[in-house]
Amino acid sequence: MLKAESYRRGGLYSTALQIVAQGLSFVFNLVMAYCFGAVDATDVLNYCVTTFMLVASFMLVLDSTVLIPEAIRRRHQESPESSMQFLNFFLYLFSGITLALALVTAWRPIEFLTAISRFDVATLEANRNLIMWVIPVFALQLLSQYINSILVSYKYFSLPAFWGVICRVFNIVYVLMFHRQLGVVALAQSIILGLLLQAMVSFWLLRRRLKWRFSFKWPHISSSVWRNIVYTELGVLAFAFASFTPILMASAAEEGFVTAMNYAMKMSAVPEALLGGQIALIVGIKLSELSARRDSVGFGRAYERVSQFMIWLCVPLAFVLSLAAPGLLRILMLRGAYSEEALRVTARLFQGLVLGFPMTVSHALVYQALAAQQKVLLRNVFNIIQNAVLVAALWWGVPRIGIINYPFIKVSYVYLLYLISLPVWRYWFSGVRIGRVFGFLVGSMVVNGLLAAGIWWLMASWSYGETMLGTLLLASGFIILAGLLMVLCPWNRVPAAYAKELWRSGMRSFYRQRTHEEVSHAID
Repeated sequence: MLKAESYRRGGLYSTALQIVAQGLSFVFNLVMAYCFGAVDATDVLNYCVTTFMLVASFMLVLDSTVLIPEAIRRRHQESPESSMQFLNFFLYLFSGITLALALVTAWRPIEFLTAISRFDVATLEANRNLIMWVIPVFALQLLSQYINSILVSYKYFSLPAFWGVICRVFNIVYVLMFHRQLGVVALAQSIILGLLLQAMVSFWLLRRRLKWRFSFKWPHISSSVWRNIVYTELGVLAFAFASFTPILMASAAEEGFVTAMNYAMKMSAVPEALLGGQIALIVGIKLSELSARRDSVGFGRAYERVSQFMIWLCVPLAFVLSLAAPGLLRILMLRGAYSEEALRVTARLFQGLVLGFPMTVSHALVYQALAAQQKVLLRNVFNIIQNAVLVAALWWGVPRIGIINYPFIKVSYVYLLYLISLPVWRYWFSGVRIGRVFGFLVGSMVVNGLLAAGIWWLMASWSYGETMLGTLLLASGFIILAGLLMVLCPWNRVPAAYAKELWRSGMRSFYRQRTHEEVSHAID
């Protein structure tokens, strides 16, 4: 964690840490629901955090799509000093922008939120103190994630997941200790203190381990990099509108809906962050290096193997989570201040959103491949079209079927879009059998969907309902049958073999480390 790692070791360790971190994130959501329920104050907090993070995404997305690939290219083809100057320039640029935005928002917080939400002014005024505490989260999150991206580019793959564990433990302990005295403000304070600690240690690692020099020197930045930045920002603008639209619509709903929706969105994002985000980041670094060395054969092989492996893992997981959601969330969340109606909204939204998880991971891998080959214009043209049509579909569909059913529009759309865009990916990824990857995704979704429907119908006919026993039978039945499919079916041979290879590699690394520690102990 505090030293550079190989790709496989980094992938295994960071995934293991992500399991712990995302488990703690889930516990943190349960703690929030138990302590505060779903009320106006939690609606305002979740709306502010989501909005500020979308604003921060205008800069954060540049990390993986433009800045890190360009920094790696400079490191390999020019010099480490050139790479450092390039990253420092954007560190200071981002810091200045975030400071200016934070000051402007703090000057007129109520007017700012009134302009971008459907909350009434009285609700915002009642939570002015909470809003002021949320504003620093924006700047600290941006700074911490940018430094983490730099460290990951130097193969400190496990560090972001490690900090996820530390911050979540701190958040949980702080809220449990101070929620009675501080109310919902304790949530904002816990996030701020965790991010401050993370930023300080990350800067220390840059300085101590990488001998980083923070002196400012204006780097030479080619016009192609600036073009890629502009294209990326246009793509992020479309993404921000698509992400913001459901939240904006929900702010006009009844009290507690934004909070219930936020829990559903966060929990459905857990498997994506666990299996998709971290792996995609590491794969992106690997693909960037292969692209920099112009190894097209290795590039195609790496992309295809990882894509099929991720689909092999993610599709069964998405269906088992959707099946078990109503009963599982009832057991976990219906306690403390959380209401029956809030639980119904959370479960319904989660069931729909989590089925889009396999496609989200597939999109993330496609985007990383495009970024690695520096095809930023293509990536962002696709991103703009994808999100612009999604926004139009949401504004057309939600008034007709209700905000509670918006996941149906979103998930159906992303699968249809991927099918329509398949010829484009075949053309631009001529060295990758992209049609085979998509066929594997569709086949996995159909087979697992039929299996899930059959098990659900069987359990419904036995009238178990949303009880603990019914949830256990649903989940265990699907896991057993889906596990047999994953291991025994011929079309799963390649990802299953890759999984075994990763497992053996992890075990060899583990035993080598243990042997080294035993020898060191014996010498001491």
